[in-house]
Amino acid sequence: MKTVLTLANKGGDSSSSDKNELEVMDWIEIAIARIQRAVSKLKDIASNTYYALRTKLGATYDAIDMVNQELSVQNRAYHRYMAEANSIALSGEIKDLVKNGAIDISRYDSDTQKLIKDYQNWIEKANECNDAVQELHNTLADLVKQQFDSVADDYANKLENAAYSANSVTSKIDAMKEKGYLSSTTMYKSLMESEVAKIATLNQEYQDLTAALNEAMSSGEIEKYSDAWYEMSNKILDVKEELDKANISLIEYKNTIREIEWGYFDYTQQRIAQITKEADFLANLMSDTKLYQDNGQLSDTGMATMGIYGLNYNTYMGQADQYAAEVKKLNAEIAKDPNNTKLIERKEELLNLQRESISAAQQEKQAMIDLVQSGIDAQLESMNELIDKYNEALDSAKSYSDYQKKIRDQTSELSALNKQLAAYSNDNSEETRAKVQKLQLELQKAQEDLAETEYQQYITDQKKLLDDIYTEYESVLNGRLDSIDALIEDMVSSINTKADDIKDTLYDIANKNGYTISDEMGAVWSSAAYTLNNTLSVYGSDFSTKLTGIGYVLEGIQANTSAMAANSNSNKYLDKDIPAFASGGLAKFTGLAQLDGTPSKPEAVLSPDDTARFIALVDYLKGQNITYGDSMPFVTPPMAHSAGFADIAPKLAQIIAQTGTKVGDTTATFGDININIEQVQDYEDFVRKLRDDDQFEKMIQSMTIDRVVGGNPLNKYRYF
Repeated sequence: MKTVLTLANKGGDSSSSDKNELEVMDWIEIAIARIQRAVSKLKDIASNTYYALRTKLGATYDAIDMVNQELSVQNRAYHRYMAEANSIALSGEIKDLVKNGAIDISRYDSDTQKLIKDYQNWIEKANECNDAVQELHNTLADLVKQQFDSVADDYANKLENAAYSANSVTSKIDAMKEKGYLSSTTMYKSLMESEVAKIATLNQEYQDLTAALNEAMSSGEIEKYSDAWYEMSNKILDVKEELDKANISLIEYKNTIREIEWGYFDYTQQRIAQITKEADFLANLMSDTKLYQDNGQLSDTGMATMGIYGLNYNTYMGQADQYAAEVKKLNAEIAKDPNNTKLIERKEELLNLQRESISAAQQEKQAMIDLVQSGIDAQLESMNELIDKYNEALDSAKSYSDYQKKIRDQTSELSALNKQLAAYSNDNSEETRAKVQKLQLELQKAQEDLAETEYQQYITDQKKLLDDIYTEYESVLNGRLDSIDALIEDMVSSINTKADDIKDTLYDIANKNGYTISDEMGAVWSSAAYTLNNTLSVYGSDFSTKLTGIGYVLEGIQANTSAMAANSNSNKYLDKDIPAFASGGLAKFTGLAQLDGTPSKPEAVLSPDDTARFIALVDYLKGQNITYGDSMPFVTPPMAHSAGFADIAPKLAQIIAQTGTKVGDTTATFGDININIEQVQDYEDFVRKLRDDDQFEKMIQSMTIDRVVGGNPLNKYRYF
C-alpha cells in the first residue's frame, strides 16, 4: 500500500510545492506480509495429514519461531506507526478525537483534513498491529496446542496400527477354535508382545504428551485450568488409563497362556478317561453273561471282566501319578508366588482329582477281589453239592446194609426152625444140639453186632472226612483274600497270561452288540504288537517306567496331545511377514514395537547374536588405523576376541577391501548403501564442519542439556 505524505511549503510557489511533495512507501506492510505468508505455509504443513510427525513438528516449531518474529515485527511496527502519527502537526484535541471519536461533527479546511486523514491512517495501522499481536498470541496458543495434538494423533495412529496386528492374531485364535484345534500359546505370546510394545508406546506417549503440556504451559500462551489445559490434561490421563488397562491385559494374557498349558494336561486326562468309560461299557455288556463255569472257575467273559477291572485299576493309578507330577510343578510355581490364589485353586483342583483317581483305582481293586470272592463262593458251593451227594450215597448204602441184615435175620430164623424140626425128627442128643445151636446163634449175633458197629463208624468217619476236606478247602480259598496285594498280583499275572484270550472275548462281545472297539482299547490288549511283555502291572515305585500295554497307550495319548499342541503353536498360523524379534529379521510394517519399516524399505531388527556381532564390529573399528583402498593393514585389536567378532572378521575384511574407499573421498558404497558427504576433504575437515554448524550444535543441545533441564524430547525434530 502506498501512502502520500504532503509536506508544507512555506513561502514557495505551487510548482515548488509539487516538487516537495513526497511519496511514502510502507515497507512494514511488506515485511509483515512476507512473515504472514511464511507462517501460513508452515501452518499448512503442520496440519497436513500427508506429512509425517517429524515434518509436522518441525513445521510447527518453525511456525512458532516465525510467529514470534511476527510478534516482534508487529510490536516494532506499532511503535513505528505511532511515531509517524505523532510526527503530524495536529493539536492534541484533534488527535484525541481521531483516536477515540466523539458525538460531534466538525468542519476543517483542506490542509487540516489532509493532516487528519494521514494521522488517522497511521493510527489505524498501529491499531491493526495491536490487534495482530493479540491474534498472534492466539495463533501461538493454537500452534502449541496443535503441537500437542500432532503428538497425540501420531501415537493414536501407531496404536491403531498395532491394534490391527493384535486383532489379526485374535481372528486367528477364533479361526483355530472353530477348526477344533487346541488353543495356541504362541498366539497369546504374540498378543503379549503386542501388548508389551503397546505399553512401551503408551509410556513414551505419556512422557511426550506431559513434556508437550509442560512446554505449552511454559510458553505462557495457555492458562492452567483453561478448556485447552483440561483437554490436554484429560488426554494424558486417558493415556495413563490405557496404560493401566494394557498392564491388566498383559497379566490376563499371561494367565491365559498358563491356563492353555493347563488345558493341554486336562485334555490329555479327558482322552485317558475315555478308556475307563469304554472299559465300563464293555464290562456292562458282559454282565449278563455267565462269568463262572460250573466248577466256579472264571469263564471267558469272566476273565475278560477281570481284565477290564485290571485295566481300569492301572489307568486310574497312571492318572494319579500324572496328577502328582502336575502338582509338583505347581508347588514350584507357588513357592515363587505364594499369594497367587489361582495357583492355589489349581493345586486344590488337581489334588481332588488325584484323590478321585486313587479312590476309583481302589474300587477297581475291590471289584477284582469281589470277582475272586464270587468265584470262591461258587467253587465252595459246587464242592458242597458234591459232598451232599456223597452223604446221600452213604445214607443209601446204610439203608441197603440194614435191609441185608434184616434178610439175614429172617433167613437165620428160618434156618433155626428147620434145624429144630430136623432135631425132633432124629431125636438124638437134643440137649447137646440145643446148646450148640445156642452158642452158634450167640456167636453170629456178636459178629453181626461188630459188623454193624464197624459200618456205623465207617459212615461217621467218611462224613467227618468230607467235612474236614470242605473246611480245609474253604480255608485255602478264602486265605487268598487275606493278602490283597498278593491276590492283585496273581490276578494281574493271570490277566497278562490270558491277554490274547481277553482281547478275543472283548472283540467278540463288542461285535455281537454292533460296537467297534476303539484303537486305544485294542492297543492295550495287543501288547505283542509293541514287543511288550505285559498288558498291566501292579502299582509300585516303578509303575510308570514299566513297559505295559496300558502304559504304551497312555504315553501315546500324551504324545498325541503334545503333537496337537505343537501344531497349534506353530508359527505357520502367524503372518509370515511379521518377524520373530528374538531371532531378528526385516520388519515390513509400521507401528508395532515402534518400527517404521515398509515392504519397500524394511527396517532391520537385530537378534541377540547379530547385536553381539555389531558391537564387535564397532569395537573393531574403534581400534583400527585403517587406510581404505588397496593397502589395508588389518591389525587385530584387543577387542577382536569379543563375542561375535570371529564370525564377522573375514567378512569385514572382504567388505572393506571391496569398497576401494580412501579417507578424503566424498562418497562410499557398502553394498546397496551409498554415503555422500559433501565438501569434506578429510576427517578433521568433517569435524570442523560439524563444529561450525549452528544447526548441529542446537540439535545436540536439544538432545542433551535441554533434556536434563526438562526440555521437550521432540525439539530435536526442529533441526535438519
